[in-house]
Amino acid sequence: MSKPDRRKKFKELCFGKENREGRLEKAKKSIRAIGRLSEKSNYIYTDKDVAQIKHTLEAEVRATMILFLKRSGSVEERYKRLLDFDYEVIRSLETRDPELYDYILEKQAQGSSALVEYINERKKIEETIDVPGFLSETNESSGNKDLHAEVLEKLDQIQEVILKIK
Repeated sequence: MSKPDRRKKFKELCFGKENREGRLEKAKKSIRAIGRLSEKSNYIYTDKDVAQIKHTLEAEVRATMILFLKRSGSVEERYKRLLDFDYEVIRSLETRDPELYDYILEKQAQGSSALVEYINERKKIEETIDVPGFLSETNESSGNKDLHAEVLEKLDQIQEVILKIK
């Protein structure tokens, strides 16, 4: 397939063609449909449910963006595009969660790198946590779930048992 044909095919599949929706528009509609599930007067959900939705959506978006990033440009250009992605997320907080947006700006104004601090903090936590055998075994048997999500699920189950005991 020639270069112009490959470009045309990409645009049709991603953005759509005439009366046909592209994959991007379909994804937006699906995400908005998930967002409508947040209406508390119509649905009941837990913080765990919200965390699972957040984790799943963010993981898929990041994985997809990484595919596009790793296939073009120098390391510096890819780094800048990754920062642009995070910038857009933080920038959207300005209208959606001004309190969190102001907090982030305040942390940065203190001269610290919140990202570096967070990465170092997470590394320390990950280094000090030994995953119990029962979680590792469960992870191997499930195959598709990632360990982090499974650990959270097991911790929620443990917390429920403790609350019942009390």
